[in-house]
Amino acid sequence: MCDEMTTSITFPIDEVACAESNRFADMLWAFRTVYEKLKYDNKISGCIGKIWENQKEHYEGWRKTQWESGRSTSLDDYRREVQNTDDSLSQKIGDDEVLGPIVDALPHLRLGANEKLDLIIHGDPLGAHGEFKIRRGGELLPLKVATDGTEEAAWECVLLNEASQQFFLGWHAGYAKHRIISDVRKDKDIFCRNSYRSDVWSRLTDDGRARLLKNDFGPSVKLHGDYAIVTYYTFSNFGGLFKEIVNVDLSTGTVEREAESENIIEYECGVIF
Repeated sequence: MCDEMTTSITFPIDEVACAESNRFADMLWAFRTVYEKLKYDNKISGCIGKIWENQKEHYEGWRKTQWESGRSTSLDDYRREVQNTDDSLSQKIGDDEVLGPIVDALPHLRLGANEKLDLIIHGDPLGAHGEFKIRRGGELLPLKVATDGTEEAAWECVLLNEASQQFFLGWHAGYAKHRIISDVRKDKDIFCRNSYRSDVWSRLTDDGRARLLKNDFGPSVKLHGDYAIVTYYTFSNFGGLFKEIVNVDLSTGTVEREAESENIIEYECGVIF
């Protein structure tokens, strides 16, 4: 039941079908426990905030120089050409192991010798988002990992890729916020949550509610030699429930979209900034 302090609409949890047993869903929830603890760690979030402030100062310095020389001060030009991404979480916090628990929570993946997981921030005055990188000594490299070639490894690659996109979203970048859904009963807080005086459930269509009650959103993985096709579902306040299909290269751990996201339950919370 929803919290009566936030909404007068009750999400009908007793009508939601029981989700089928799914080992990938279990892996998701185990990983989320570790991921959420790090994501909301005060020390980490404080350092990310300082990096974002550095990004803003970098932009203002660039903008002043451009303006004085009569050149473009377009924020798009800045983002495309000169955005400063030199700062990283490990450099700011002074600890190369700060994101180690995320890697430890993905036992079917491994980094190379002397490699660590790191986070950089793409930021400017209108927003910021994070991106996981691999740090090897003083060098930052694209996010690539070794896998054991199993279905579980493919799913862990997806979890790592999603975490990279969602670890930090500041200000307007928050419009990209979404969460993997595997079991409506466990994720019921999303559909009870008050959003500008109207909870999600109350704003769904009848067809959307009926689909949600079926609770058939378990992830699936199909191996095809050295790659895998992974299907899973995500929920966003700025679109609703989406079916995602991605291709995972098991030799590098990279994830690429196999097909366009399918919006199977529409929902729009409105402006929240």
